[in-house]
Amino acid sequence: MESIEKRCEQVDVVVVGAGPGGSAAAKKCAEAGLETVLFEGKKLPRDKVCSGLIVGSAAQRLVREVFGEIPKDVLADPYYYNGVMIYVLGAKPLSINSPIPVGWRRDIDFWMTQNAMDAGVKVSDGCRIKSVKTEQYGVKVNFVRDGEESSMMASYVIGADGVRSAVRRSTFPELKVSYQEEIRECYEGSFPLDRMFFHAFYIPGKSWFDINHKGPNFCLEVSAKPGELKDRLKQAKEILSGEYGFDPQTKPLWQDSCMEPRVHEQLIDGTFKPAKDRIMLIGDAAGFQLPTSEGIGTAMLSGLMAAESIIDARKQGGQAGEHYLQRTEVIINTIEKQLIMAKNSRYNETEWNLEDIAEGIRSLMMKAMFEDTFSI
Repeated sequence: MESIEKRCEQVDVVVVGAGPGGSAAAKKCAEAGLETVLFEGKKLPRDKVCSGLIVGSAAQRLVREVFGEIPKDVLADPYYYNGVMIYVLGAKPLSINSPIPVGWRRDIDFWMTQNAMDAGVKVSDGCRIKSVKTEQYGVKVNFVRDGEESSMMASYVIGADGVRSAVRRSTFPELKVSYQEEIRECYEGSFPLDRMFFHAFYIPGKSWFDINHKGPNFCLEVSAKPGELKDRLKQAKEILSGEYGFDPQTKPLWQDSCMEPRVHEQLIDGTFKPAKDRIMLIGDAAGFQLPTSEGIGTAMLSGLMAAESIIDARKQGGQAGEHYLQRTEVIINTIEKQLIMAKNSRYNETEWNLEDIAEGIRSLMMKAMFEDTFSI
C-alpha cells in the first residue's frame, strides 16, 4: 500500500480499520469528494477470525449496493451455502434454506478495500494507532509505522478498528467492555456433514460451536464466556466424536482466536454513546454486533451512517457525531429487540424442552439473520 503519511499531514476523513465497515465508510466519503485515508494496523491482505459468511438479506444487500456482486474468485468453494443447519443435541436438526456467500475474510475484506481504493481512498497499512485526540480544528491521529511515530490531522475520524479499538480506548477511556471468546481450528479434509450447509450447534446453557467447509478443508469454531473456552472446545470435540466419529486428537492445520465485545446493555441504556464530537465508532468498535453474532451487516450500515453524517455536517452544519447518534438508533433498537426475542424464545431452558429450544433458535435466526432488518 502507498505510504501516504509522509506527504499528507491534513485530510478530511481518517478511517481506522480496513474491514467491511471501514472500507464502506471510506469509499462513501471519497465518492463525496472528501480526501479520505484508510489506516489498517496489519499488512494487507490480513486474516480475521470469522466464519466468512455474508449472512442475511440486509448484509447481502449492502454488499451489493456498496461494492457490487462478490466475484467467484473472492469466495471459497462451495462459494454459496444452501443455508444453515441447527443442532440442539437430543432434538431433531432443523434447517434454514437461504443462499449464503462464503469465503475467507482475508479475501473478502481485501476485495472491499480495493474497491475503496478505486474510489480514491488512500490506504496505509501496517499502521498501529496509538491515540486520537480532538483539538480545536480537528482530530489528531497519532500512529506508528515501521517503528517510527507520526501524526495526521483529520476533520473527522471513523473508528472501524474492531474489538480492541484504539480509537474507542482513546475516546472513551472509562468504558468497561466485557468480551466473548472465540477459537477457530482448521482441519485438512472434509467433515461428515453436508458441505453445502453451515452447521451450528448449541449446547443448552453453555455455548455455541459450528462446522463449516471451505475449499479442501473444514473449520471448527467455538465461542464461550471468558475463562471457559478451553473446556468448551474439549466438549465440542467430544460431541463431534460421539456423534460423527471425529478423533479429538486430530491436529489442526492451524488455530487462531479472537474476542467479541459485549456493550449491548450500555448502548441500550445510553451510558455509552458511540460518537463524540468529530469521532464516530462503527461495527465491533461500537459494539454493534447483533446478539445473533452477525456483524458484517451492522458494520457496513454503521459505516455508511458515519459517512453520511460527515457529509451532512459539512453541507448543513452541526456536529457529525450528533447526526450519527440519531442514525444509529435503529441499530441499537434492533439489538434490544433481538435480546428480548432471545430471552423469550431461544433461551427458555428452565424445563429443558429440547425441541422447543431448537425451534426457538430457528425462529430467532430466521427473523434476526435472514430478514432485511435495516433500510437506509
